[in-house]
This record gives sequence, structure tokens and C-alpha cells, in this order.
Amino acid sequence: MGTTTGFERQHAVARTLAWVCRTIGRFRRARRQEPKEAGASGGEIPRQGAPGLPAVIGLVTIEGCPMQTLFLTLQEAGFQVRRLNASVDHLPAEELADIALFLVCGNVCPQLYQALRRRSPARILAMVPGGGDAEVLSALSAGADDAQKLGISEREVAARIQALLRRAGKPRSTP
Repeated sequence: MGTTTGFERQHAVARTLAWVCRTIGRFRRARRQEPKEAGASGGEIPRQGAPGLPAVIGLVTIEGCPMQTLFLTLQEAGFQVRRLNASVDHLPAEELADIALFLVCGNVCPQLYQALRRRSPARILAMVPGGGDAEVLSALSAGADDAQKLGISEREVAARIQALLRRAGKPRSTP
């Protein structure tokens, strides 16, 4: 049975600390970089370009879609992400007032899209499960501005959100 010496433990802690410092430094440098246009960055996450407050994305999940990585990717892309439950009719109007786009993940629920339309002028991007086009068409006819099948990359979702906000003339966040 091998035991580690105090020196080996110190060395492992120092390596871990160095890795954490490098990671934080990369994150800070990425946040300070000039904004890049979508598509020109060669696979990088598109960032919001105009000065001002970050665009607020309302993330609505139905039936527990696994959205943790998307949540983090959107935050890294410069968006402020607010998790909402599917019963938006019970939310105070102030909570929905600053949302620029709703990202709805899960099965198509026409009542939810209608409630979002009634309560807010924000765009709606639907992420629907399933292999066929029927779910996408159903989401679009129920009131979504754009709909995609689940399984696309988080970076593509961030780029689609940026494009929807750009077309809507919504304010964009700083990098």
C-alpha cells in the first residue's frame, strides 16, 4: 500500500491551485475580450456586443430537461439567465418585465406559449424533444418565434438567441 509524503501532498495541492488560477485567468481574459461577431470566431461562443446591461433570458423547463450546461453557456456568453417555472401566470409582472427572450425546453405546451405572449412582449425560443418535425411545427404554430429539436449544441442555442435579439432590436450585453 503506497503512502504519500507531505511533499507529494503539497505538490498536488500546488498543482491544483495553479490550475484553478489559470482557469480563473482564462475566464477573466475571455470576459474582457472584444466582442466577436457570430461565425467569425471559429467555434467560440458568440458574445453580446453593445454596451449596456446583459440581456435577460427566462429559462422555462418542462418535465425536468437537463439544462445546467446550457445555463452556464448562456451566462458565459454574456446573458443574465433567470430560471422560471412553467406556471408563468402566477409570477409577478415585475419578474417578467426585463426578460428579453424566453427559452422554453420540453414538450410543446400551447397554454404556456399563450401565457408568455399575454404577459410579455419577449421572443420565445422553444427547444422540443422528439425526432420528427411535428414537434417543431407544433411549437411554431403554438406561438414560438423559433423552435429547435433538443440535441443541438449549447453554443448554437446561444447564437440563435443572439440572432433573435438582434432581429428584435433588444439591447445586448457587454462582453
